Amino acid sequence: ALALAAAKAYGLDYTPEQLSALARRGSGSACRSIFGGLVEWLPGDDDASSHAVALPDSGLDLSLVVAVLAPGRKKIDSRAAMRRTVETSPFFPAWVEQVPRDIEDMKAAIAAADFTAVGELAEANAMRMHATMLGALPPVRYWNPDSVAALDLVATLRDEGPECYATMDAGPNVKVLCRSGDAETIADRFRAEFEDIDVLVSGSGPGAYLV
Repeated sequence: ALALAAAKAYGLDYTPEQLSALARRGSGSACRSIFGGLVEWLPGDDDASSHAVALPDSGLDLSLVVAVLAPGRKKIDSRAAMRRTVETSPFFPAWVEQVPRDIEDMKAAIAAADFTAVGELAEANAMRMHATMLGALPPVRYWNPDSVAALDLVATLRDEGPECYATMDAGPNVKVLCRSGDAETIADRFRAEFEDIDVLVSGSGPGAYLV
């Protein structure tokens, strides 16, 4: 939103890809939010070519249940954590080698609207990222006991139904990927299992736009 508003204020007629590259300078994650739906962040060869692109809509039915287990500030910010991981984790080269294969498999799963494959890939990728950070010196561990309990709950829900998968970024909160019709059921289960936490339900929103 800031990248789009600033470009407009300065009279810059940027394409969505150029806006995405601009947003990336502030936050890697932000480059994806220029677009709505599902997107791919291209690594690029330089500052201008590292940006996101929208993926075709295959009609995949997705929602996200977010269990906010620790809303406070992280002890180590994401950028510092990744720098430490890159410099000291022996697992990092294997992570870098695996990611392109994950991306190609994920794009194929999205194109086929294969919810199970999308969920399995997302969960595995997230767990590998945290394993890589745990290999840093000193280890970067964002999980807390509630994070582990939430991951266990997702596995239980998947065994019992509805089908769902856990993801985690650089933090203790757990996000649950599910079909839209199952989102409220999963959210209610989290509210019942954990006291005094926020549980948010989100679908796929639009890209950045001017008001």
